[in-house]
Amino acid sequence: MSQLTILSVVIGSRAYGIHNENSDTDIRSVVITPTSELLSVQKTNFEVKSKHKQEDGQDDVSYEIGHFLHLAIASNPTILEIFVCPVKTITPLGYELRDLFPYVWSSQGVRNAFMGYSTNQVKRAKEGGGGLPDKRNRKFLMAYIRTLIFGGYLLTYGTLPIPLDEDVKKLLLDIKSGEIKPAAVMKLGEIYAGTLINAFNNAPVKLSDITKVNEFLLRVRKDNW
Repeated sequence: MSQLTILSVVIGSRAYGIHNENSDTDIRSVVITPTSELLSVQKTNFEVKSKHKQEDGQDDVSYEIGHFLHLAIASNPTILEIFVCPVKTITPLGYELRDLFPYVWSSQGVRNAFMGYSTNQVKRAKEGGGGLPDKRNRKFLMAYIRTLIFGGYLLTYGTLPIPLDEDVKKLLLDIKSGEIKPAAVMKLGEIYAGTLINAFNNAPVKLSDITKVNEFLLRVRKDNW
């Protein structure tokens, strides 16, 4: 299956500014599958939606543009970061895609998706062990706090705080190192969850502009037969 990459960004710790020399490089890309191949009986759902490749310290996930925009209008936290993270490679269509950021997310979608994602991170940490002592569990707790911070920030300012400011960097690194214990992380989470909900309650209702997103996607499909 031939695909055109229109955008690749660096996400994760290297985008946030909390990496070290041993950190993996996490890449997320958006690709266009030719419309003729999408309509072929030989296509598979996996190929159409996303692909994951991991090697040599690099984790690379690519999303087919239709699936990517479907997740974007659902305000998926991971997908929304791709709109604002540091660019690795980009084409003119990639710039157009990034410009859609204000139109894809909705205020209710952000509240639901970011709260849901953060809750899932806590669940994954707890499944890793009762005392949550190891690095993997602390990574989930760090994602829990970061997602709540990002959701509240997006509802307040209309963007995501990438790269992170120094106070947030320190907070996440302290969680990652174990300096802040799990019980304290959970209390912080309650505070940040409250901030996110307050931001939602105080912000004007914002809807996704489905028409604008669809017009872009249909043009991409027509121009990439």
